[in-house]
Amino acid sequence: MDKSCNKRITAKDVALEAGVSRPLVSMYLSGNPKAWLSEETKARIDQAVKKLNYRPNLLAQSLKSGKTKTIGMVMGGLAHPFSGIFGEAMMEEAEKHGYRMFLALTRFEPAREHEALTNMARHQIDGVIYTLSANRDPEFFRQFENGPMPVLLTENHPELPLPCVAFDLAPGVRAALEAIRAAGMSKVLYITGWMDQDAHLIKDLGEFPGLAIDTMHWNPTDTDTAATIQRINASNAQAMICPHELLRHAQGNISADIRSIPVIQLPIPALCDGIWGVIECPFGANVRVLVKTLISFIENGGPATPAPQIMIDSKFYPQSDIAAWYDALCRDPDCGRYCH
Repeated sequence: MDKSCNKRITAKDVALEAGVSRPLVSMYLSGNPKAWLSEETKARIDQAVKKLNYRPNLLAQSLKSGKTKTIGMVMGGLAHPFSGIFGEAMMEEAEKHGYRMFLALTRFEPAREHEALTNMARHQIDGVIYTLSANRDPEFFRQFENGPMPVLLTENHPELPLPCVAFDLAPGVRAALEAIRAAGMSKVLYITGWMDQDAHLIKDLGEFPGLAIDTMHWNPTDTDTAATIQRINASNAQAMICPHELLRHAQGNISADIRSIPVIQLPIPALCDGIWGVIECPFGANVRVLVKTLISFIENGGPATPAPQIMIDSKFYPQSDIAAWYDALCRDPDCGRYCH
């Protein structure tokens, strides 16, 4: 029996096969940004890895560097199509930077949410993106301030000492209200409850003379949708800014006399017909900034103090621009395939 088949292949073997130095192989395979290599050299190393069936010793790498090159992400679930799209896009973006991503699904149960973060810290995950509401138990989350595992929120909670990357709805909503007023409409209904800043947004936008703006709460987890639709139709509103999910749940039962402007990340073709405009919270930018920000914290010793609140601007597109917006998104290499 040929005992060589039981020999453990090392980075040195890969280096000899590829004709490069061992440190260069290690730097390249670990994703070290200082390892500048030509495409031809990368191809030789990749070919050697494949030929020798080399498997890096990740434990040894992590002991040496103090990093595991892993990112955690805490989500409520993946049953909703958008959740699956978001999870996949985040994993692919992390891989571009040489990181792996582990998902923890909590079924939106607070105890599971806490357990997920605690377990990730115990298993030396380098950093976590937390997609749920952290303000329900602020004392629990304060323990991660300045800790070895940075926790990055996707909702803006200024009262918590943790960094966030979140959407700023103000630019898109302000532009939509100005367009509504310019079109001669005077009564607007703003549906809150989908994003954490909704309830405070309208009062922070300032005055819009000639516009009467009413608000109404809706969230599929805590609101009777049928009753909400009845209230909307009885409101005499001429225009409505709302979560795109509300239009999906309404299934065409909202009066056609009310011009709908959904807040949305990725276009849903079935919802783009018959709407007056859209407020885009850019999906691709969100994915890229979230991953890039967390990795910068991991590789530079954590976030600054006070914790940065990074806001991504929303944008309003009137009906006449929706087709061009959709086409541009479909050409985006990071999220185009998710637009269908």
